Amino acid sequence: MDIDRRVVERLRGVYPAAVEIVHQDILTADFAFLSRAAGVPVRIIGNIPYNITTPILFHLLDQRKAVSDALIMMQREVARRLVAGPGTKEYGIPSVFFRVLSDVEIVFDVSAEAFFPRPKVTSSLVRLKPLPSPRYGVEDELFFRRMVRFVFGQRRKTLRNSLRAFLQGEGAELPGVDGLERRPEELTAAEHVALANRIYRVAGPRNGVYPESRGS
Repeated sequence: MDIDRRVVERLRGVYPAAVEIVHQDILTADFAFLSRAAGVPVRIIGNIPYNITTPILFHLLDQRKAVSDALIMMQREVARRLVAGPGTKEYGIPSVFFRVLSDVEIVFDVSAEAFFPRPKVTSSLVRLKPLPSPRYGVEDELFFRRMVRFVFGQRRKTLRNSLRAFLQGEGAELPGVDGLERRPEELTAAEHVALANRIYRVAGPRNGVYPESRGS
């Protein structure tokens, strides 16, 4: 699959007719459709455009039930964000989401010298395997993902202050929840799940309306 028609035409000339080359933007690809057509889960392998790595990763995550695994080349800094732990500068939204919803492994780094033309960054080969169910019990995934995006979009605020937007002012008094004076980068993925579950039980989806996130 490739969005560049020139690449598609070249690939069709190189590979036999038994190999289907699809001219399409991967960000619009329906992996569930591809999986049903093939009769097996999708396996994703590629050296993806580095400037849209994060959108591709989240697109994969959104359709993970149709994906068996992925082996993807990406910029090393992005790869490290996927496996980062709390308290590190790389830790953020991707770290939490991919820890909860998949297994992630950096297979090895690839020097810029291995490419032509030579890029200005080091790359990493990353293996992703979506989990059949979240690693930790998530009561409402949409609520969890929007809450995590929102609090990481306000890194300088404590959780107590940022969560007021979800609790309509109740964030100062959240019974049974400790650590609200911490900031989002200090919580483990499991703690983010537990916090989202607790808030969801207290506040609910608010008629489907959530605060807008500013993170990425």
